[in-house]
Amino acid sequence: MVWNEKNQTLTLEKQKGSYKDQTAQYTMNIVWITGKQNNTISETIKYVGKKVVVKKTN
Repeated sequence: MVWNEKNQTLTLEKQKGSYKDQTAQYTMNIVWITGKQNNTISETIKYVGKKVVVKKTN
């Protein structure tokens, strides 16, 4: 995973390698911290081994 501060994006790169009985899909819950007390925004993505770029929501 790579965070880009300038673009406010989180990148999950393409999967490299595999292993026996590997899960084909992962569900990830991303929690964005807004800087305000007790204020977060979350979103759920599905990762299937391909590159995914998620833009931070405000």
